[in-house]
Amino acid sequence: MADKLPKLTPKQQEFANGILEGKSGTQAAVDAYNVKNRKTASVIAAENLAKPSIEEYLQTL
Repeated sequence: MADKLPKLTPKQQEFANGILEGKSGTQAAVDAYNVKNRKTASVIAAENLAKPSIEEYLQTL
């Protein structure tokens, strides 16, 4: 069995799953966080991708 997955919020998990599906960080943030402004989504994506828990989640799967 895989190592225990890090605990993420539902939106963080939706974002990470979007990345795993091949979406860009910006598009994954638009979908997960329901933001309209792509610059805002880009900032959210950069912040999320810098979080150790999300990085660990992405590497585990």
